[in-house]
Amino acid sequence: MNVDHAEIARLLEASRGAHQCYRDNVPRRVSAGATTVAVPGDATTARRAIFEALRLRTEADTLDPQHEAPAWRDEPMTHDDVALLNFYMQQLIDYPGLTGR
Repeated sequence: MNVDHAEIARLLEASRGAHQCYRDNVPRRVSAGATTVAVPGDATTARRAIFEALRLRTEADTLDPQHEAPAWRDEPMTHDDVALLNFYMQQLIDYPGLTGR
């Protein structure tokens, strides 16, 4: 299979950007001393971002299923690719605010 390394790198970089957008916008609770504070975030933006991160990473995986492109090795990830895809799917299933339910 002829893998376009530049395209894989572009897709993975864009997926990381979308993931960061999700993290910046997902509604959550944060620690504030002995209590927690709600951070409302922007559920619509978070939903779009996580869908985009999932789409981009899935496209990269489809174009390079053997992960031949160097960009895969350069990923600053704490989880493997399958775990990250599963995380995206689980977020979309578990959090009604992200899916509009």
